[in-house]
Amino acid sequence: PRIWVVVAEKVGDARKLASALSPDRVVIATPGKSFGERLDGTFRMNFGSAHDHAALMQFMEESVGLPDHVVFLADRHAGDLSSENTFQQRFLPMVNLFQALGASSTQTQVSFVGSGFSGVGGAALQPAQSLMLGPIMVAPREFDHIQTRCIDLPAAKLSVADSERLATQLANELRAETSDTIVALTPAARWIRRAIATPLPSKEAGAAEWVQEDGVYLITGGLGGIGLEVAGHLARTKRVRLALLAREQLPSEDAWDSILAKNSSSRAAARIAKVRELRALGSRVMIVTGDVADRAALSAALGQVRAAFGPLNGVIHAAGVMDDAPMMTKTVPAMLRVLSPKVAGTLALDATVTEDLDFMMIFSSVASSLGLPGQVDYTAGNAFQDAFARERSMRASGRTVVVNWNAWRDVGMAASAHQRDTHGLDPSRPSRHPAFDGYSDNGAERTFVASFTGASSWLLDEHVTKTGVALLPGTGFVELARAAYAEERGDQPIELSNFEFMAPFRKEAGLQRLEIALTPSGDASDFVMRTGGANGQPIVTGKARVCAEAQPTRVDVAAIVARCTVRDEVASDNKLAQDFMAFGPRWSNIRRTRYGAGEAIVELNLNSAFEGDLGDYKLHPAMLDMATGGAQALIPGIDLSRDFYVPLGYERVRVFGAMPAHVFSHVRCTADVGTGLAYFDVTLADEAGNVFADISRFTMRRVDASTAFAMGASRPVLAVKSDALGDALRDGIRSAEGVEALDRIMAQPSLVQVIASSVDVNAWSARLDAAQIQPVSEEGSVEGFERLPGLPEYVAPTTGAERVLASIWADLLGFKAVGVTDNFFDLGGNSLLGVRLFAAIRKKFSVSLPLATLFEAQTIADLAKLVADPGQDVPATSSSEWSPLVCLRPGVAGQTPVFFIHGSRGNVLVFKSFADRVRPEQPVYALQAAGVDGRMEPDQTIEVMAERYLAAIRQVQPSGPYMFAGYSGGGVIGYEMARRLRQEGQETSMLMLIDTLEPDQMRRPISMMDRFLNLHRVRSHRFLKLPSVLWKYTFRPKVRKLMGVTDLPVVRTAVEAASDAVERAYTHAQWAYQTSQADIDVVVIRATDARMHFLRSGRALGWDRYVKGKIQAYDVDAEHELVFHEPSLSQLLAAFDAAVPASGNA
Repeated sequence: PRIWVVVAEKVGDARKLASALSPDRVVIATPGKSFGERLDGTFRMNFGSAHDHAALMQFMEESVGLPDHVVFLADRHAGDLSSENTFQQRFLPMVNLFQALGASSTQTQVSFVGSGFSGVGGAALQPAQSLMLGPIMVAPREFDHIQTRCIDLPAAKLSVADSERLATQLANELRAETSDTIVALTPAARWIRRAIATPLPSKEAGAAEWVQEDGVYLITGGLGGIGLEVAGHLARTKRVRLALLAREQLPSEDAWDSILAKNSSSRAAARIAKVRELRALGSRVMIVTGDVADRAALSAALGQVRAAFGPLNGVIHAAGVMDDAPMMTKTVPAMLRVLSPKVAGTLALDATVTEDLDFMMIFSSVASSLGLPGQVDYTAGNAFQDAFARERSMRASGRTVVVNWNAWRDVGMAASAHQRDTHGLDPSRPSRHPAFDGYSDNGAERTFVASFTGASSWLLDEHVTKTGVALLPGTGFVELARAAYAEERGDQPIELSNFEFMAPFRKEAGLQRLEIALTPSGDASDFVMRTGGANGQPIVTGKARVCAEAQPTRVDVAAIVARCTVRDEVASDNKLAQDFMAFGPRWSNIRRTRYGAGEAIVELNLNSAFEGDLGDYKLHPAMLDMATGGAQALIPGIDLSRDFYVPLGYERVRVFGAMPAHVFSHVRCTADVGTGLAYFDVTLADEAGNVFADISRFTMRRVDASTAFAMGASRPVLAVKSDALGDALRDGIRSAEGVEALDRIMAQPSLVQVIASSVDVNAWSARLDAAQIQPVSEEGSVEGFERLPGLPEYVAPTTGAERVLASIWADLLGFKAVGVTDNFFDLGGNSLLGVRLFAAIRKKFSVSLPLATLFEAQTIADLAKLVADPGQDVPATSSSEWSPLVCLRPGVAGQTPVFFIHGSRGNVLVFKSFADRVRPEQPVYALQAAGVDGRMEPDQTIEVMAERYLAAIRQVQPSGPYMFAGYSGGGVIGYEMARRLRQEGQETSMLMLIDTLEPDQMRRPISMMDRFLNLHRVRSHRFLKLPSVLWKYTFRPKVRKLMGVTDLPVVRTAVEAASDAVERAYTHAQWAYQTSQADIDVVVIRATDARMHFLRSGRALGWDRYVKGKIQAYDVDAEHELVFHEPSLSQLLAAFDAAVPASGNA
């Protein structure tokens, strides 16, 4: 018998289907708050929870086996849900289901059964239901072990006979072997969807009757490639009034001439030229700004159009977004961003356009018929538009038509995506800084582009190695980051922090672009610089914010000069004496360097021929390079003819004003002898001593000059193959063909939905259906995927363990092939996927590993060393062999490590975000709980935990001073560790308690006075949750006890069950722990979105009763569970940086 899972919105429908499927085994799941088994043997689950879908499949795998067939049974009589509800109740659950099934390799058929997809037999269309076609059609393209079907049933109530006939028909359909993806059933027939090729008669040029002379037409996505092509066609056909709606504004018209003169090939210039061309044809053109999905913004934009042009005659909805990625790595915000213009935008137009239009034309895609890999959201959005157009055509005046295009060859989203993937972003707006070609906005993210041609080429051409390699100087990155953040902030003081260099930027043959992407993060912006397009490797990362600190007091230049008497060097040629770089004339700026004890003062003067640079380059890269790196002789033992130092990063750069031509640089140096690292603090002032910039902890590393300029080892990444998109574009629609197709379509008044494609869609679909996983080539690429330029070669698995692990990773992460050097996190891995990974490892290898293993074994090659080949015996791990210590970041020898201590559930994966962001030389370790892998009993007291962890720490750091950071319950353990060290005479220089409540505060009941005094601090969302919380934890247990009903245990994975056991042991231990006073200093981090126990305990969270030393308290704006997420992560890093110097780690 087959194994079925029926996920149903109504339990009655599920039972009817289960009866029809008898005698097969059927497991039923219906809606509930969380996953669990009911007394009647059915399951409850939150359909929108990825965890619950994974838990259901985990239960199936460990009990009766994974299902042969999963049926999602929608309530056919619910009517058409709103698009928002459909996303949450239907689309997202289907994506979650496929992500859960994607982790296995069991052949599975998935069927969605609902209504309103086809309109067969005159049935009402429900456009929002068509969102289901996205996951249904794309899943088989991405998972070779999954087949899918969408079955449309009548929504109308049927007679008893017809209802029974249909139930039998549905059961037969579900059991049938068929390649039909979309099926409609009625009591009398079975319908399938097919595309039928129909040649349309050609039209004479200029004979487009669908366009009115002086007509008013709104085009959404109006500044996009296809939008402008269509606008041009309308303007060439008739004299019209065009309203082009776009999310981005064009620059003001008085700047157009200068933009065209500066860079005529930029996207902004191309748009300006196109608008001028439209006007030259005699049409009136206005650009209106707004998001089509924002009804308020759209309504305001339409008001402007009507005021200027009058009522609309037609609408062409061409707005859209593409963001291809495997379904396994798709996130909810990313999917909503793609769906928004297609779904919310279409509905907003329908609601706000009140005129009786001649036509509403919607631009959809063949993706809705094909289901292309990486496009679950894009396919769903286009399927919605198809159904919407058909539904609107039956109720609205005028004509509604939807056109399913394949890719246009030269313009449009596909062409833009190919351009972005292969060459980088083509900016849409000009920048004020001459080093930038321009910038573009994509939601909250702003991306600048620099190609270093023309006036800015000196940044590369004057910074060349003696071997002829042109490099962008590290100070060039600093100026670009400053300029990008200052674009709309003018002369405000700016602070750059956590500035980390990951690889150099070299001048290569052909066009080479650097992209600087700025993303808001709390009160700051994160920036990432990369080359090679959207999939290129990061080169520089950091953070920028407006500097709130006051400008430092004036520097006493004369006093520094008086101290610096060890050596006085006057550069005869104004250049730094070294044997590695061939600097250009702008770098001839050093006048004099005076050295003292650990400090120097460098006098610089920019050649008068280049003083014009200073109007734009506020931190002139050539001057800054010499000002920060020109005193390397301060490094103890350096030989400038042999030792080559390169920049590693800046902890902080504060910019208070523009750099003058005459500069004094006060440099202070510290170095870790034997590590090859040197640290500089630099203060930059004018000749009067006024400070315009201050730099903290500029880090340089000694390297082998022969390999210093290699692009650097990169983490392996797999990406969607750009050549496939290039092939599609080569077969794409030419612009002239596209606009001719519009005329032919509009000349056929009966057409509502048309596939306008330059290739045979049925043949295309057949090729996709027949596609199999291709073998890995010698070059390491797989059909559909390739390695990015400059990354390590693909390394195929060789051992049995490696092959099994590679298969698991490929299933989990949605890739067709994974090499043994590929990194789990770089391929999109996260803690949820980690739980499923180790569940699969436990099944395949009969070995339990803690999640923290992913820190030490992030590649298949490393992980394979920890498991045995299937079939071999796995040696048990004894408690004496096991260590709680996990290295998150090795840092640099000689630096004091920070040891993070787990929370109540024992895992340490939560600390990865901190370890990734802390300065690179900082060693970071974490302590995981005994028993977290299920192979040992958890420790039962705080004292035992502290003793175990101190013993492990001493293996790495035998003596103090120590730095501890405990999260949640880990802070209690950290306190006990620091208290014991104090008794032993050892120093704890930093103890950070991250949202750790002192145990007495948890034990003490909350009084009415506590509630009265702190009620105003409770966030509003907690009040909204209060009724459900009271029901779940107070009233429901009492009601169920009175009724004699007992909840069956929730099914958990082995990893989750182990964490549950650790949490129970920790809770018992904390309840029994009695806090003792200790003469230590503490840093307390408090999450302000907190429960009453935390709020009533004050900023010190109750620790002020026991800590006899100094307490520093910081608040972060987050809930307890989200402290290590932005924006609180940045606040946590700032608090850590402030605490570390006092610990002697500077």
